[in-house]
Amino acid sequence: MGQLFSRVLVETATVGIGTIALGAAIRSSTNGDWNTFAEAGVPNGALVSYEIIDGHNFAEGEGIYSSSGGGTLTRDAAEISWDGAARGVGKLALSGNAKVFLSPRPADLNAGALILLQSQVFTSPAAAMTFTGIDASYDEYELHLNGFMPQTQGSRLRMQFSTDNGVTFDSGATDYQYAGTTTAPSSSAVTKYASAGATYFEIGISQSNLPLSAVIEISRPSAGNTVIDLRARGSSNANEIVHNVFAGIHRKSAAMNALRLFYSGGNVTVPSRAKLYGVR
Repeated sequence: MGQLFSRVLVETATVGIGTIALGAAIRSSTNGDWNTFAEAGVPNGALVSYEIIDGHNFAEGEGIYSSSGGGTLTRDAAEISWDGAARGVGKLALSGNAKVFLSPRPADLNAGALILLQSQVFTSPAAAMTFTGIDASYDEYELHLNGFMPQTQGSRLRMQFSTDNGVTFDSGATDYQYAGTTTAPSSSAVTKYASAGATYFEIGISQSNLPLSAVIEISRPSAGNTVIDLRARGSSNANEIVHNVFAGIHRKSAAMNALRLFYSGGNVTVPSRAKLYGVR
């Protein structure tokens, strides 16, 4: 995500697709004066979102600013560009008479926003709820569970990950590690629970009058050894509310690209629903 700076517009005499040599700021009695990168306070090494105008042609991307040598800007290999004939991906060849300015892209303005990717609502019982297609598009995902119910009361909701997009789900004895705490009204003590090696992540218990809800943060699934942070509200076998908080890791070096939710006994049933978000 590029850093944001105001009113930066400069000339460049660069020809071709290489690093841009930044020139003078545009000064105009009609449209007002603009800043150079240095005048706007852009620090050396900053990642910025840029746009290039070269006649009728344009390009946009992210680059690294260097303050040395009068100022330079690297170019994004995946520039979105228009060359007068077609819009495409790739660096625009500059004429030597272009202008460069800083402009935020949607991803810069939506940083931290949740982008809804998938939503599921159970209208009849099933063995599991599965989400596939998790990839490198986002460094972080969030899974929101609401009203999760088992057919067998007192069953524990569990989660497993897949590295083959849901063909199989990892269930080895040491595939998952987690540690956390549980609190309940009947006890002033905080119960600690952990597993150095498990076949699943355990999320919590559901009862008919206290369905389970949770928020699960999933960090860098495409990098392998995926880490999760979880906050869940469920219920105990005594039908009192229980709050779980834990962190865990999926002990697989391959990218995680699918997950499933299932109960220790019986099917997942109505009105269980979940939404998967990508985090900008």
